[in-house]
Amino acid sequence: MASEQSAKRFFELNLQYNRMLEQAGTHVIVNGEDAVLYWLYVEDKPLLSGEISQRMELSSGRVANILNSLEKKGMIMRERNSADKRQVSVSLTREGRKQIDSGYRECIRWCDNMLEKLEQKDVDTFLGLAEQILQ
Repeated sequence: MASEQSAKRFFELNLQYNRMLEQAGTHVIVNGEDAVLYWLYVEDKPLLSGEISQRMELSSGRVANILNSLEKKGMIMRERNSADKRQVSVSLTREGRKQIDSGYRECIRWCDNMLEKLEQKDVDTFLGLAEQILQ
């Protein structure tokens, strides 16, 4: 188990990282509408609203609000399953794909700029450790 001092330092670094994300503004896809667009983008196929809710670990009500907003903006399309009217399939529109593609590329550039500060062996170590922590 990590020492309390290590846990405090990790917490402080996490706060600094979160501040850096906030300052990046639109450069980082974190949650909400951008996260829904991201999941539809990387899956590259329609998803059920329940699947989006699971991936984002949000309530179905919160996801429904996000989907309503995205639909009004013309970013997604929703279609009820003809066999089961309770299931709603969600897909990106051309405008939604364009927006998330641009945002995703910007996010990757931002992350690349951050990782450029490290040597490749340190990047590999950092990513391996981050994966262990997040599992």
